[in-house]
Amino acid sequence: MPDEAAQWIAQALEDLDTARALRAISRIPPRVPAFHYQQAAEKALKAALLAAGKVPPRVHDLRALVVALGRPGGLNPKEASELSPYAVLARYPGFGDVPSAQQLDAFDVFAAACIEWARRSIDTNV
Repeated sequence: MPDEAAQWIAQALEDLDTARALRAISRIPPRVPAFHYQQAAEKALKAALLAAGKVPPRVHDLRALVVALGRPGGLNPKEASELSPYAVLARYPGFGDVPSAQQLDAFDVFAAACIEWARRSIDTNV
């Protein structure tokens, strides 16, 4: 695994672990783990772009990253679109969309799938 891509994967795993840990704390609003799920997916997808020799765009749009990678590993652009807003909007007052436990479960599955796909992708590009 190339060094830079490996660093992105390591941070993606940290964000996934953080999201999961925060969900266990009842006083933490659901938007906070959603932010970390988004970050985990974003960093994994950008790691895959790096491994493919591409410069990752400075965007938080997961759908655009999934499409740029050719819709890898069955990753669904619609799921990516649902998670993307939590990158920025959820960190500021006035963002009214509070994710349900079911949505957080789906975000967890999506972020983990992004990481797993990126790891496989990077290993094949070495």
